[in-house]
Amino acid sequence: MSVNNLVNVVMQVFIIAILGFGMTYVLLLCDIDLSVGATMALVGTVCAFAHWSMARRRSQPCSPP
Repeated sequence: MSVNNLVNVVMQVFIIAILGFGMTYVLLLCDIDLSVGATMALVGTVCAFAHWSMARRRSQPCSPP
């Protein structure tokens, strides 16, 4: 496994790990409700849309001056 592959895997797992730590904290406090899962889904959707939008914007050629 090359260094680039390892960095890519760590970056992908890092986001899931942060969400997992947050959910563990909520579960340990016995304060679980449906809004926590809904908020995680909403944030994930917004981040995915923002990422897609920025990637699409970068792939379009610049307009002439």
